[in-house]
Amino acid sequence: MSDKKKNLINGIFLLTVFVLTIYSVFSGEDLSDIADTISEASPVYLLMGVGCVIFFIWAESAILHYLLGTLGIKTKRRTCFLYSSVGFFFSCITPSAGGGQPAQVYYMRKNMIPVPVATVVLMVVTITYKSVLVVIGCLLAVFGQGFLNRYLYEVMPVYYLGLGLNVVFCAAMLVLAFHTSLARDMAMRVLGLLEHFRFLKKKTSRTERLLLTMEHYNDTAAFLRQHKHVLLRVLFLTFCQRLALFSVTYFVYRAFGLKGTAMITLVLLQSTISVSADIPGNSPSKFSGPSRYAASSGGHGNQRASVPDHIRSYFLRGSAFARHGIVQRYCVLCTAGIQRCGDHVCPYYIGEKA
Repeated sequence: MSDKKKNLINGIFLLTVFVLTIYSVFSGEDLSDIADTISEASPVYLLMGVGCVIFFIWAESAILHYLLGTLGIKTKRRTCFLYSSVGFFFSCITPSAGGGQPAQVYYMRKNMIPVPVATVVLMVVTITYKSVLVVIGCLLAVFGQGFLNRYLYEVMPVYYLGLGLNVVFCAAMLVLAFHTSLARDMAMRVLGLLEHFRFLKKKTSRTERLLLTMEHYNDTAAFLRQHKHVLLRVLFLTFCQRLALFSVTYFVYRAFGLKGTAMITLVLLQSTISVSADIPGNSPSKFSGPSRYAASSGGHGNQRASVPDHIRSYFLRGSAFARHGIVQRYCVLCTAGIQRCGDHVCPYYIGEKA
């Protein structure tokens, strides 16, 4: 099958997934009412919100470009932007946001970036992404007790649970990323179990390939461990990236002409929602509200139900909160979907070598 035909099939598949996701977001909603709601919103503030989403995606692409360049792998900035768009879109539509990084590894592999290198780079991105959330959460827990008691008193246990699990997650990821012998032993044990239970046939060549892959993984991890300034720069850019995404809530809030709550308050509230919701198996039983990324069946849809009722009543009145949530999800999800489908409108981008 020619590359042109493959890109066409992939494009149709992505467009189908995008349409179905949009349908799941707006199923049960009155589309004419949604259209009226969007027409009432200020286009200037909505464009500022979309700009924040685009900056979020661009920032990750800058991180990928920087890390790969540090490791001696030359890539084009626009190619890294497509890697970032891939991860963002698939994270929005897959359970527990688990589809983003495998999709990124797949497209990196298509551009001849070794899987071990891609794996370590994406682990570093994940660690710094979660670390920023942990830092914000810890600072609020230590210095922002008044803020937490005012806005999160009903769900404080969920907040601390989310913070604790994120700390454990970051620590575990750091061990896997930089304790290379442990990572190699775990990989070999998993392979041994798969062969023992006959999911895979026992082959010496497969074991040798895995050892070679882990050796490459070790070299990449060792390089990053010795160049800590690289990680600090990535951490700073990730912090800016997080703040941009948290700011989407404020710009959609202002798009409806709502006032009375400072931008810093809404940004911090959105960060506490992320701390509470970015955990495995989070139940939305005591929450309701807008999503950080998209109200889909994917992992980011968890945050659709992550705003305590008293927060809604404090800074959003009547139906404004519902409209706020719909428009925020619309802006974020459509931005991700359009960019992702754009990868296939210009298929030579995906096909070109990094």
